[in-house]
Amino acid sequence: MSKLIIYLAMSFLASVFSSAHAQVMAMVTLVPEHRWVEIKNPEPIRHRNSSFSFGDVCALKVGNLLTVVGSVDRQMLVRYSAPGDVFGAACPDGVLFQLSRQDFEAMTGRMTKVIEGMNRLKASP
Repeated sequence: MSKLIIYLAMSFLASVFSSAHAQVMAMVTLVPEHRWVEIKNPEPIRHRNSSFSFGDVCALKVGNLLTVVGSVDRQMLVRYSAPGDVFGAACPDGVLFQLSRQDFEAMTGRMTKVIEGMNRLKASP
């Protein structure tokens, strides 16, 4: 992808998520299952042995934190938190990606079921 296209895409995202129509939310969930996401960070982001740029794809790790940092209509900009050391195709800490509100709510529901199941196992003799 040419640098001009990346610049225009980043400018568009910045204007959309900083506009009066953007809604800042305090919504969080945990990653319920392995998922590939397209990176929306305007600047390259790296971890131990890889660097990722806008439009690259990386993998979310189950159990890590997702925080909604902005929302426009039914689309959310989500920040991924990856504590510890990551490598390979795993998303580094601070990756931003886009997710529909429906997908975010479904992920939250699946993670709630996982936690409830774990609690039932702990409670059983």
